Amino acid sequence: MPHHVFGAARNAAPRAMIVADGFSCRTRITQGDTGRQAMHLAEALALGLNGPAPAGHPEKLAPRPSVRVCDARLTAAAALATAPAAATAGTYAVIRRLRL
Repeated sequence: MPHHVFGAARNAAPRAMIVADGFSCRTRITQGDTGRQAMHLAEALALGLNGPAPAGHPEKLAPRPSVRVCDARLTAAAALATAPAAATAGTYAVIRRLRL
């Protein structure tokens, strides 16, 4: 993601909606020390169904499940830790089949 996106998110007016449809883009804006959260287009449209946009930081009104950053990092670490074991088991199974 280009660094100018972080600057644009930091400098956006409090009333501005920051919309990014990709999960990784939204996550990077949230974790990129911008002080803002990007919204998915569907979240922005859902806010519009309830009347005019709020005066400040509209992303705070979008309902989202709370996921702590440490939980996400722990999940990523667990996935990285199990990947070599899965690769080793798969390699062993292939070698065993070739020997038979």
